[in-house]
Amino acid sequence: MAGVIGARWSTIIGISLFGASTLIASFTVSSIGGMLVSGVLYGLGSSLMYTISNNLPVQWFDDHLGVANGLVKLGGGIGVTVMALTVQLLIDRIGISWTFLVMAFTSLASGIPAALLIRERRPLGSGGATTFVDISLFRNLTFILLFIAGSTGIFALYIPSFFIPTVATSIGVSSMLPAAVMACYNGCMALGLGSGTACDRLGSTNMLLLTMALNAITMLAIWTLASSLAVLTIFAALNGIANGAFFVTMPTVIARLLCPRAAPMGIGIATTDWAVGDLLGSPIAGFLIAATTVGGQANGIMSYRPAIFYAGGTAALSTALVLVARLRMDAKIIKKV
Repeated sequence: MAGVIGARWSTIIGISLFGASTLIASFTVSSIGGMLVSGVLYGLGSSLMYTISNNLPVQWFDDHLGVANGLVKLGGGIGVTVMALTVQLLIDRIGISWTFLVMAFTSLASGIPAALLIRERRPLGSGGATTFVDISLFRNLTFILLFIAGSTGIFALYIPSFFIPTVATSIGVSSMLPAAVMACYNGCMALGLGSGTACDRLGSTNMLLLTMALNAITMLAIWTLASSLAVLTIFAALNGIANGAFFVTMPTVIARLLCPRAAPMGIGIATTDWAVGDLLGSPIAGFLIAATTVGGQANGIMSYRPAIFYAGGTAALSTALVLVARLRMDAKIIKKV
């Protein structure tokens, strides 16, 4: 779409769909059909905005592409952290319906003026990139490895944010502290979004490898032992950093692997493939937890270990694929790649 109508109008459409989704939700809080329509519009709008946020920095930056991607994602991370607190305050004071309404008008009032300021250095449809999907990208084995690594790793990425609060409750943490642990996770995820500087200094592929390794290690070595608040908080902090860094490093790696003309297409293909993991990753973990609980009630960290091993295993597999891709780029480990 961006190649046909441009990044500016694609972003405006994305913001409009996003605003429409929350507007519809405000009138259909008790309607399953209405919430389903809202969810579809929300997904379409978010996908458009996320795609443009990945593609535009590639047009304007080369040496400092990591910093540019990091700043773009950091803005979103700050927004998520602030909105998480603001939305809860609004729900407590004015209710769910009015909160959705406020979100709709706020997103439209702030997003559309910002979208009107978007400029393209090289229109996304220029340079001969007119095909819907460029199959020739899959002749590049390194791209294939990164493609599979991303689609595998995404299965594990959202599991901590779904289950950290329930894990905290099951290990006996008081009612207010699970929210504090999640705030720690979200804050550290925002810090991870600032990993762009490290991408430029140490190499984006090196940083992606470190990011995926940290994700796997924190799950397998720390989360499995998180039977106390202190250990769970350490896990939330380190895993939050790793997960935040993933969204900066992966698009940066693909952009630098491919030529400027092919980079937007490559990033789009790679991120579209994340949809399966986004959809199924957390439900699979939930099924494993339900299958190992007694009477539907989780009993400490033991009940969550099958799901944690599943998440850690997919993260470890993704790390191995990134390692192979990194070695294909250059066999010397101590080198900026």
